[in-house]
Amino acid sequence: MLFSQDKPFDRSVSYKLNSQGYRCPEWTDIDWTQSHLLFGCSVVQGIGLKDADTLDQGLSKLLNQPVVNLGVGGGSLPFILANTFLLIDSGIIPKSVILIYPEPSRIALFLKDSVKHVGTWEHEQWYRTWLKDNNAEYYGYLAGRSIESAWASVGVQVVSLHQPDVPGPEDLPRYVDVAKDGQHPGPKTIKLWAEHIANKKARLSELLG
Repeated sequence: MLFSQDKPFDRSVSYKLNSQGYRCPEWTDIDWTQSHLLFGCSVVQGIGLKDADTLDQGLSKLLNQPVVNLGVGGGSLPFILANTFLLIDSGIIPKSVILIYPEPSRIALFLKDSVKHVGTWEHEQWYRTWLKDNNAEYYGYLAGRSIESAWASVGVQVVSLHQPDVPGPEDLPRYVDVAKDGQHPGPKTIKLWAEHIANKKARLSELLG
C-alpha cells in the first residue's frame, strides 16, 4: 500500500518496525478511520529514541486516539506526496493528518525496486545544481501544498508544522535535548512538540467546527 522503507540507520536503540519498515503496526492491524496519520522524516520516525518516546506515542496519549507513524529517515515532501496518493487511492480516510515538514530541498528517487532519499548529504553535482537559486525550495513548497490539498479534497483536516530549522509559517519549539544518536530531537523536545501539535490541532478543530 505504501512504499517500503529501509531500517533506521542508527543502532543506539532498538526499533520495532512493521514488515514495510515503518515504526507502526502492520497495515492490516490499523483501524485507519479511527487513526491520525503522522508524516515526516527521521524526527518523526524517531531516530535515536526508544519506542515509548517517539512523537506518535506522545500525540496518541494527548489525543487519546491512535496515531500512525509514517515518518522515514531522510524523507522528503515528494515522498510524502506519493504515499498520500497511495493511501487516498486505497480508500483510506483517517481522522486527520499531521504533517511535519522535512527540509524542502530533499527529493525521492523512485527506482525500479526501491526508493532512494536524497538530501543535503548528497554530494553529486546534479544535486548541487538542484539547490541553486530558489528551485529546490519552490518544488518542496509545491509538494507540501499538494499534500495538504490532496487530503483536504477528501475532507481530512491537515495540521502542518515546520521543524525549527525549516522555514515556514509555524515552527515547532527548538531542541532542549538530543536523542542517543547526538543529532535528532530527544525525548524532552519531542514531548514539547507533541503538546504544541495537540494545541494547534485543538485550535484548528475549534475554528473549523
